Formats: sequence, C-alpha cells, structure tokens
Amino acid sequence: MPVQEGRLEDIWVIVRPEQVWEVDQLIGVSAQAATFSGAGVEATERLFVVEPAASGQEGLWQPIYNIDFDASELDLETEGQERVQLLTEAETDALDAGLTPPLRIAPDQVFASPQRVWIPVPTDVDPYALDLYYYNQGSPRQGWYPAENVIGWLVPGSERLLEVGGGTYYGFVVRHAGVVQLAPSLPEQSHVAEELEAPVMVP
Repeated sequence: MPVQEGRLEDIWVIVRPEQVWEVDQLIGVSAQAATFSGAGVEATERLFVVEPAASGQEGLWQPIYNIDFDASELDLETEGQERVQLLTEAETDALDAGLTPPLRIAPDQVFASPQRVWIPVPTDVDPYALDLYYYNQGSPRQGWYPAENVIGWLVPGSERLLEVGGGTYYGFVVRHAGVVQLAPSLPEQSHVAEELEAPVMVP
C-alpha cells in the first residue's frame, strides 16, 4: 500500500489467522510500504503475545436504544456493540484539564460498522462546553488531538448529548477503537501542542 510522501499517517494492518492461535503464542507481524513515486519505506516488525479474550471485562454502562431513550433519530446500526473501558493514568497521560479519566474504546480493532459510544459527563460540568479528544499512541506524532481533527476516526456531526437516569451522556460515533477524554472547549490545552492541532490520519 503506497503512502503519500511527506505525510505522517498511521495504518492498521489486519491479520486474520487461518488457524486458531493459542494463548501465550508469540506472533510476528511485518509490514512494508512505498510512496506514490515508488520509494520504499523501511519495513516495520512487531511481536505480539496472544492473550485470552477480554469478554468478561466490565465496561462502562451504555444507554440502550429505545429502552433508556428514544433513538428514533439515530442510526440503529450504530448501537453500542463495543466496550468502553477505564484506563489507569500509568497507561496514558491524561490532559491537564481533562474532566474524565482517559477511556479506552475496545476491542482494539477497526469496527465492521461505525459504533456509537456514550461517555458520562461529570456532574456540575456544562456539557455544552466540552470537546472530545483522541490520544494518538503511534510515534512520531504521539499525543492528544481534538477528535474532529483525527481523519477517519470520528463520524462528523455524530456528537449528541443525552439526559438519562438523572445524568448527562456525551455520545459520538467512531469507526475504530481508541483512547479518548472529555475536556473543556479551550484552545490552550497544555498537553495539546500547536503542531498537533493539524489533522492527523489514523485508520
């Protein structure tokens, strides 16, 4: 897959095994690319250890379509099929002004169809003064980005606020997993450097 020269982009490499992998098995994956002009890009290799399925891992509660709220105006195919899991601060540095812990949308994969995720808004916080941020874990552009600047991840215009169960939820639709956080709508986020305000490509 050629990549345009001069652009820094992340690419998902999806491997579907022909046979079931065993738990604790070591898997090696390598990928190579080329620019449109034909210049080769050095191959990247990664090793992974097969882990047990995390189906029993508890995620944040998600409102249920047409039970907890009227979903007549939403695309029902985006009902929350994925899991939202809390991260510890040791795994990902939080934004200084972040109003929620960093949250991981799992499983770590590209979704077969875009998925709507709901994040509870802390009490005493104006939900209309919030923005969603995405953590890019790949170097050299590792760091927090405004979600709207992450090309290919957030479905534009999908953000919604929902009042249910005495609380407010911030909802949005994404195309793949990621680490997110809610923070005030301020341009001077200390951990969002100026060079990270430009769009960043992820799968």
